[in-house]
Amino acid sequence: MKPRIDEYKYGEVRYCDCMDEDYGLPSLEDKSWELCLTDPPYNKKFNGYHSKLYNMKNYRENIIYYKDNMKPEEYQEWCMCWFRTLKKITKSIIISVGITNLEMWFRCTNVSDILYNYNRMGKFGSRITIFNKIEPWLYYGNCKQQFNLNVLEFERMDKHNCLHPCPRDYNVVEFIIKRLEPTSVIDPFLGSGTTAEVCEKLGIKWLGYEINEVYSQDIEKRLKNIRVEPKQISLETF
Repeated sequence: MKPRIDEYKYGEVRYCDCMDEDYGLPSLEDKSWELCLTDPPYNKKFNGYHSKLYNMKNYRENIIYYKDNMKPEEYQEWCMCWFRTLKKITKSIIISVGITNLEMWFRCTNVSDILYNYNRMGKFGSRITIFNKIEPWLYYGNCKQQFNLNVLEFERMDKHNCLHPCPRDYNVVEFIIKRLEPTSVIDPFLGSGTTAEVCEKLGIKWLGYEINEVYSQDIEKRLKNIRVEPKQISLETF
């Protein structure tokens, strides 16, 4: 029997493939999570990722190399596989897809709304997004707060604080989650743990998947000593 959402811990990271039959997305109940917010690999032809903070010997021994050099049709099939599963288990989805993949997502899916984030990357631009300063986030679902072609502009965070080469910006994720106001969030490509950090701070139930367990160091650092924001109480409740 699949576990209900209230049987999960307050926040949990599962270090496995998000499509693992026993512990991944297929193991979750239909519509058991309110929002998926994620930033999947863009298929930018990098054979695994590494950081200067992580020496190459440990990198080769410990990092699981996931394929980032698929043929276009293979990448499309892979994306649609986990996307279809997310549609079953969540009520709404928002994905950072990358400029180069935007056409594929519009061709293969019915996008409800779109949010553009302009990266003021400065000297901290990553290898992946240095030439793609505009990041589109695609939204799927019905929501009382939609984006209506909003354009955000944030300073990109210092990637050298993380082992992960392309940590997701805290301010962008915080804006999205505060705008959508979900009660639970799942991220199948957790990376450095930005989604977990934001949800933990806001007191929102979350679940994350990350195939490369080496990034647990980033995730644990992000979650350490977080102060949970106090809940706002409406005067109407008195």
